[in-house]
Amino acid sequence: MKIIIPDYYPLFSCIAGKCPDTCCAGWEVVVDPESEKRYMELQSPLGERIRREMTSIDGETCFQAQADGRCPFLNEKNLCDIQAELGEEALCQTCHLYPRFINNFGGSEERGLSLSCPEAARIILSRRKRLTLTFEDHPELPIQLTDMDADVFSGMQTLRAAALDLAGMNEIPMNHRLALILRMARKGGDSLDALPETLVEKLTPKELIPQLKRARVRCEKTAPLTPQTVKEALLSLDILTDGWKERLEKAEELSFAPLHPQFEENVLNTFLYRYLARSAYPDAGKKDFSGYAKFAVFSILALRMLGAGMDKKTLTRLTILYSREVEHDEENIAALLRLFKKDKRFSEKAFTAALLN
Repeated sequence: MKIIIPDYYPLFSCIAGKCPDTCCAGWEVVVDPESEKRYMELQSPLGERIRREMTSIDGETCFQAQADGRCPFLNEKNLCDIQAELGEEALCQTCHLYPRFINNFGGSEERGLSLSCPEAARIILSRRKRLTLTFEDHPELPIQLTDMDADVFSGMQTLRAAALDLAGMNEIPMNHRLALILRMARKGGDSLDALPETLVEKLTPKELIPQLKRARVRCEKTAPLTPQTVKEALLSLDILTDGWKERLEKAEELSFAPLHPQFEENVLNTFLYRYLARSAYPDAGKKDFSGYAKFAVFSILALRMLGAGMDKKTLTRLTILYSREVEHDEENIAALLRLFKKDKRFSEKAFTAALLN
């Protein structure tokens, strides 16, 4: 088994009660079958309490958030009663894993951190260097059999590596990087199993100039994506908190004025690494490299629209909130992918026109 991680992954450690927020607020916590079985057999007052709090939502066993949004096991010190009494190994898979995520591809496993966690966001957003991925061999871990297409997976890795290279190319403006990533995703995303040989071989700033010119000419007659359209798209999604809805509704004087380049690069890398990988899954509904590339760029534009004039600390809080409200809701991501595919206002040309013209 090969394990792939971003270079910052080992730096994370939960700061528990010192955290300024809680990962146990606002979400239903899905209880995996193995943990459910263990909880059902637990003979203690805590076991009885756990069973009272378990409920079925859409066919899954969950701990449902209380009226105040907090997990029923989160105590006044913002610590978990289950972990305090039974240890970390007693946590269900969701709680044990968060804010880490895993994309499993059978013979390899990709791991990363989510921006919805304040400590993970601090680590990711404070970076001052280009992202590097570490590849580790773990022969002791079993390889899982899947129907993954090896050529599609290899193509995804190649195209994603090129997108990450572009994201870190600070010799050129961020808007140019974003436009080139979208262009590359459009030209290669539908042929991951047979990428054009010339697509990713020339990625130096000088050699990218003709590509930028072609991209600019291609969208000359296309109406650019607007901040108002991005705002409307965000308001159309499922909204978790009233605070997020209020923030969106009160957003005025909208623009896509760039934020700090290193901040944008860190956010962009996080979404490119995590979501472009999904295009390799056998599920036909997930083979959408171009759509996931648009999601990464859309996220940058959304943060620009809402974060203009913010200091670093406030911008970090905004990014955490965006991650919780948009990224952590699979229905929201699916809704955006449908929008990107069907609504001409979100075409690659419209994105590019907003970035280059």
